[in-house]
Amino acid sequence: MSGPAAYPDTVRLFARIAGVGLIAGWMAACGLVTGLNEYSTGPAPDASLTTRHDGSVGPQQDGASQPGPEGASDDSSMLENEGAVAEGGDAESLGDGSEDAIEEGEESDGAPTLGADAGDAATAQDAAPETGTVTQDAGGAHEAGCGTPDTIQNCSACGVSCSTGHAADAGCNGETCTYQCSPGYADCNSATVPDPDGCETATNTTANCSGCNVACNTSTGTPSCNGTTCKYTCNSGTADCNASTPPDTDGCETATTSTAHCAGCSACNMATGTPSCNGTTCSYACNGGLLDCNAGTAPDLDGCESSASSTSTCGGCLNKCGATNSNTYSADSCNGTTCSYTCDSGHYDCNVSTPPDTDGCETAESTSNCGGCGQACGSTNAGTFSAESCSDTTNSCSYTCDTGHYDCNASTAPDLDGCETPESTTNCGKCGQACGTTNGGTFSADTCVNNSCSYTCDSLRQDCNVATAPDQDGCECAGTACCGAGCQTTHQNGEGQNYYDCSPVNTHSQTEAQAACEAYSGGSCSNSSTCCGADIIVCLGTTATAYCGGSTSLCWQYGSVGSGTVVSGSSASCTAGSTPWN
Repeated sequence: MSGPAAYPDTVRLFARIAGVGLIAGWMAACGLVTGLNEYSTGPAPDASLTTRHDGSVGPQQDGASQPGPEGASDDSSMLENEGAVAEGGDAESLGDGSEDAIEEGEESDGAPTLGADAGDAATAQDAAPETGTVTQDAGGAHEAGCGTPDTIQNCSACGVSCSTGHAADAGCNGETCTYQCSPGYADCNSATVPDPDGCETATNTTANCSGCNVACNTSTGTPSCNGTTCKYTCNSGTADCNASTPPDTDGCETATTSTAHCAGCSACNMATGTPSCNGTTCSYACNGGLLDCNAGTAPDLDGCESSASSTSTCGGCLNKCGATNSNTYSADSCNGTTCSYTCDSGHYDCNVSTPPDTDGCETAESTSNCGGCGQACGSTNAGTFSAESCSDTTNSCSYTCDTGHYDCNASTAPDLDGCETPESTTNCGKCGQACGTTNGGTFSADTCVNNSCSYTCDSLRQDCNVATAPDQDGCECAGTACCGAGCQTTHQNGEGQNYYDCSPVNTHSQTEAQAACEAYSGGSCSNSSTCCGADIIVCLGTTATAYCGGSTSLCWQYGSVGSGTVVSGSSASCTAGSTPWN
């Protein structure tokens, strides 16, 4: 033992030597004083640490004995009270040369050594370590003044102090220092005894990262250490893919030009196409029906992520159906190559045959696209109308026809052939309006001019309403002429012939009688009054060969007697005839 706790044992040793004899007691006293002197002048221990029984050092405990000069003073007072140092001067003069004498076992000033008494040799030898005045180094040699060299102040030899600068705890096993290092430090030369420099190595360097000789790789990048693991700024073309596995000393171990580690530690997508890697990004030969639409966003790990049948990427990444004219249709779809649309009324998809057709139903209805793409109004018979239009409701063309032309299929959409029907006797004035639809047998020829019919009438037939278009009724009037725009009156002469004029029927006058007679004779008739007195008759022939006296004479009476009758026979009787004429 060392320190103040050794003093009581020393006093007991002194008493035993005094019992042997005065000289032996004097020598013991000298040895005691010498030991006390060395203790009092020895190195001062760290006031914050205490030496444990196992030689380790740690913070002192409350109530523990503290080594130092104060303890020595207490024991010295006890010795003085006992009268142990009564002779031979003070303690210092008593102790001069006593250390060497005791250590070598020689006599000093003719006094016997502690080992001279064979009976007390063992006792003196046992007491030596406890007094702190005699030590033995690692090689078996004893040194005076530091005790057994198994403390952190004197480890393996006196004056070999264990460093506690970066240690949470320190100790000594008699041969070398031992340490429990503080976080961030390590004892990397512990194999070099007595290892007095403590936890000399910081563990946040690339040479000793998280521990001794744990060196970060420097060949693949620029390393750093956070005290736990290596970190790297990797060289181009490499990556640190096991960075989450401390201490990560293999550097940037992974080449970044493979599809398994493209531009980093992640793999290109293998499920949607055949990938390749240029060291910066993945690229893909996509499977059928798939597209890589974010190829410009490195490293592009998601493969061919888009469908070519989507209306957002129809046949290509930038092909969005209805990107323009989106308000012209009610539905859209994609077949993997091109878009198709259900167009709203009045709109058409006229470039449907040009993939990808992303502009919806781009064509508005017009006279160029009426009822469908490319359906132009008046594409035939272009010179038959003066104006055209296309209806959004009927999807059909309509025309303002020129004179002499008609649009006779206007009800058949899209009616692209303009005013396709020229004026004719079948379509005169309008479609289906035929000349001579009545009185068809009254003329030998007909024509249509300026929306109206005209006729070459048969004998005794007249077209009296020729000025009233479209004049479809042919030569509607019987007679030799017209009464203005009207027809003549047809009169019967009583003898089977008709005559015509503008007088009403039953108009009995000389003019009418003359006409009736001429209808019969086919020639001229003369007026005679020689036969029936004052009654005027129209006779066949002249006055000289008049009716009177002729057996076959006819007379159309218009006078007071027999007016409106035809008389035949001799002149013996001038009575009303039995046959009327009107």
